[in-house]
Amino acid sequence: MIIEGISSSQFSLGWVGYAFAQEATDAGKSKMLQVSREDGGDCVSPTPETIASAEFPIARFLYTYINIDSAANDPSIAGFVDYMMSEDGLTAVTEVGYVALPDADGADVLEAWETRTPGRQ
Repeated sequence: MIIEGISSSQFSLGWVGYAFAQEATDAGKSKMLQVSREDGGDCVSPTPETIASAEFPIARFLYTYINIDSAANDPSIAGFVDYMMSEDGLTAVTEVGYVALPDADGADVLEAWETRTPGRQ
C-alpha cells in the first residue's frame, strides 16, 4: 500500500523494508534515497552491506524471540528454528530480498540456539 501510494506522486516519500523497496525500484515505481545520520553528514545508500553493518542510518534488525521451555516441549517450535537457522532457511532469507545476518552474528545466534542460551544475542 505504501509503494502504491507514493508511486502516484513525484514528491511523495514512504518507508518500507528493503526487500519491498528493491522490488519497487526494479519495477520503476520508486527509487531509494541516501540518508545521513546527522545534518550535513555523509549520505549512505541502502545496500545489503550497509544495512547489515547498520551503517545505513534507518536500518532496523528483525528479531525472533524463542521461549526455550516451549521449544523443549513442542517439537514444531524446535523444528521451525532448526530450519530457520539451516543453510536452506538462511538461503531463503536472501532469495526473497531480505538482508542476511553478518556471518559472525549468525554464528553467535546459532550457538545460542544450539546451547539453548536465553537472552538477546
